[in-house]
Amino acid sequence: MSVLPATRTPLEGRIGAARVALAPLASAAVFSWPVLAAYCPIGVFIQAPASASLFGGSAALWFLSSVIGMFVLAAWFAAARAATRRNGDPSPLAVLVSYAFASAAQGITFGFASVLLGAADTPHMSLRLTGLLFQVPLLAAVGYAVSRHDAHRRILTQLQQTRDRLLAIGETLDLERDRVEADLALAVRESLEPAVASMDASLAAAAAGGEKVEVIGAIDALVEQQVRPLAHQLVAGAGESSPLNELEVRLPVRVPLPGRFRLGDAIKPGFVAAVVIVGALPTAIRDLSPAEVPIYLATVSAFAWGLLTLAKRVLGSAQVWTALGMPVVICLYAATGSLAYRFAAVLGVARPAAIAAAAALFLGLLGAAIAADLLVQSFRDRSEGELAVETVSLERAVARIRRREQLVRRRLAFVVHGAVQGALHAAALRLTEADVVTEQLGQEIRRDLSAAVSQVDGRMEAPGSLRTSTTISELSAVWNPHRHFSARLGPSVEEALSGDSDVDEAVVEVMREAVNNAFRHGAANTVEVEVTVTASSLSENTSQLAISVRDDGSSNSGASEPGFGSVLFDDLCRSWELEKDGRGTTFRALIALGA
Repeated sequence: MSVLPATRTPLEGRIGAARVALAPLASAAVFSWPVLAAYCPIGVFIQAPASASLFGGSAALWFLSSVIGMFVLAAWFAAARAATRRNGDPSPLAVLVSYAFASAAQGITFGFASVLLGAADTPHMSLRLTGLLFQVPLLAAVGYAVSRHDAHRRILTQLQQTRDRLLAIGETLDLERDRVEADLALAVRESLEPAVASMDASLAAAAAGGEKVEVIGAIDALVEQQVRPLAHQLVAGAGESSPLNELEVRLPVRVPLPGRFRLGDAIKPGFVAAVVIVGALPTAIRDLSPAEVPIYLATVSAFAWGLLTLAKRVLGSAQVWTALGMPVVICLYAATGSLAYRFAAVLGVARPAAIAAAAALFLGLLGAAIAADLLVQSFRDRSEGELAVETVSLERAVARIRRREQLVRRRLAFVVHGAVQGALHAAALRLTEADVVTEQLGQEIRRDLSAAVSQVDGRMEAPGSLRTSTTISELSAVWNPHRHFSARLGPSVEEALSGDSDVDEAVVEVMREAVNNAFRHGAANTVEVEVTVTASSLSENTSQLAISVRDDGSSNSGASEPGFGSVLFDDLCRSWELEKDGRGTTFRALIALGA
């Protein structure tokens, strides 16, 4: 197999370019009523006056004959449209073939209708059939424009729907995020309340003289059956996406037309020269000899090409207002058609009679179609650009809501696993070490547990305060009555945390998990926490927070085993490690600042 890149021949390149150019014709819109509404009046006003000037007779009868032929064309379109609906979008070649049959049916009907109505003595079938060279390109131009407009209308519809969804999300973004958080917090509270109530009843019974073993059993059951599974369930659901409700479409889309366009983009000498040959061929065949036809076609085509090339060089870079540019282009093309026809007479070239007005009208319509297509394409490009921007904004808005749900789930999981479970472990240790369960001890346990559960509701700290400082106070209140807990924040730590609430929350959860592990798994009596700011080893311009948790426990195996704590450390820390020696265990972690 050759490893050389495939190259395209010039012929293949032209075929590919032609397919791309004709692609808009591969649409059901090419047989729609707008095509007929645009083409039929043009066809009638070209056919009838030209036939009246060529063959004489009543202009009104010629108009009526042409209208009858257009009804046949409309019937053919209806059949093609029905076939398209059954078989899917047609190919461009099938469309052009269908246009040819429709034009032939219209021309034949027009010719015989003119005889039946008395406008002519013969249907002039040779002219009617060669007229396909004029009608098919004109039909294709109209169908092309309508198809592109239809595609653009679909883009505008998508843009409208996207903008409306974005507006609705923007208006309710904060409410939606608050609702997500409130719903999740309520679900967590409802899951915890029955077990907390059961433990509270056991605590009250123990204080009244019952066995403290029952209270400790209730705490263990609450941890194993409710708290720990709930924390894992919240983390497991953090990656799930919640579908948004469909939002109503309310506001119309207004994408303005281009204010200006460059005249040179609407002047196409080569294309016009080819169309002139095709459009002028029917009358040339009818009125001229075989030897005169190519000379006449070459003359008018070359003149049209030369005149438009000169105009493109002179006016090509001019930026004109859209409202002014359309009439300028139409007049330029119409003048080109009329002057090309008259130029043949100046050179003494034989030409068909009485078609100067038709030539001007034909090229004027061609100019209008080219300028309109240019504007539609510019309009579509701008609309597609706005659609892309609005779509990105919509995706970001939706992502913010989904991200909030994931963050809330993780925060609640950390609260359940850290604050609630830590309070329960502390309560179990106090009960184990207490000789009797007093009413005061029961109130202290209830108070600590209530403070932990209250964090489920996302309680806001006082203005200017940090969650890290508040959590240190909470841990001290929970553990210090029966253990020794201390924490120190190094220089610049509070300043660093005050500028990044995410890092503040990360420090809280890592510190709480490490402290709870030390007391619970390490059987520690003393835990010392230190948080400092240190330079990052990855970059001289970035800093990070170093968290050190030292305890005097015999081991800390729970924190080293894969589980919720390990997942928490992996998610929130740049790195973390445990170091054990004869004096206890030291947990170290690094949390990035500004990342």
